[in-house]
Amino acid sequence: VLTSLPSMITEVNITMGFPLSSTPVYSFIDHILVMQKKLAKQSGRRENKFYYKDVLAILNHQYIRVIHKDELTGYIREIHDKNRIYLDKSWFRDKGLLEKIFIKTKNIDQLSDYLVFILLEVVKALSFDNETRNKLEKEYIYFILTRLRKLGEIFQEYSTGKSIEVFSGLFRKIISSIRIPFEGEPLGGIQIMGILETRLLDFKNLIFLSMNEGIMPKSHSFSSYVPNNLRYAFNLPTREDHDAIYAYYFFRLLQRAQKVDLLYNSKTEGVGTGEKSRYLFQLLYSRKFNVTFKSIGFNIAERNPVPISINKTPEVIKILEKFYVAGNPYLS
Repeated sequence: VLTSLPSMITEVNITMGFPLSSTPVYSFIDHILVMQKKLAKQSGRRENKFYYKDVLAILNHQYIRVIHKDELTGYIREIHDKNRIYLDKSWFRDKGLLEKIFIKTKNIDQLSDYLVFILLEVVKALSFDNETRNKLEKEYIYFILTRLRKLGEIFQEYSTGKSIEVFSGLFRKIISSIRIPFEGEPLGGIQIMGILETRLLDFKNLIFLSMNEGIMPKSHSFSSYVPNNLRYAFNLPTREDHDAIYAYYFFRLLQRAQKVDLLYNSKTEGVGTGEKSRYLFQLLYSRKFNVTFKSIGFNIAERNPVPISINKTPEVIKILEKFYVAGNPYLS
């Protein structure tokens, strides 16, 4: 949703936390840690040499593509054309940010400082066309930076288990549980929120995404030892009660809205049926709402292949003759 917002929208308020492990900066640091782990195991002739898959993973990352957009295609083409398996440290000389990224760190303390330094350099050089995108990326990087610095301080204080594998594992474990709480202006701009954040709020214009059965309402399973028959017998909360709560949230939100767009995906894939939510059916068959339905899709049909046929004219035979003359048989 965030990357699809039009550039004309300048004010955005997000009430939902965004997982830090799903951000581009996390994948960027992850690629670098994978590269450093391999470097730590290398010795002899391959010391300070970078495996081409690790190099390409970093070169193809969106941050590097934005920063080195003019020269990057040439770098990647050279690796492929010359069939380079290992790239020496000297190959990255005078290549700006890449020269600072492709170095071998000697210990955990140096690794922590190195990652912080790289991210600060990325912040300086990074510039997307969309101002909202710039703000989001810098927010992501800020959260990663604070965690990296904290992790570096912990490793400095405790000297046990100081290996890149331990550092990388702890880093992934910490990041996987962090969500970024965006802060915005709740009284202006577009409001992006989950269904639970809409309680006691009224809006004139509403856009619901993913109005598919199983998503709205979400298929719910109780993490409980109490089976459903006992729940019914002793008037405990059941699935029907859970669905009724979400039905209340949905229809209460429509109460004072003037224009509502409800979107669902009709594509059938895997176990997903592409079925409309039960709430959509209730609206379609209700006389209280003025509902218009639009089906938006791409009609992609398979084309019949056009046969390739060449008439064997004397001119064509003459061209073919040079391939099978005696002593010069090239035709296979």
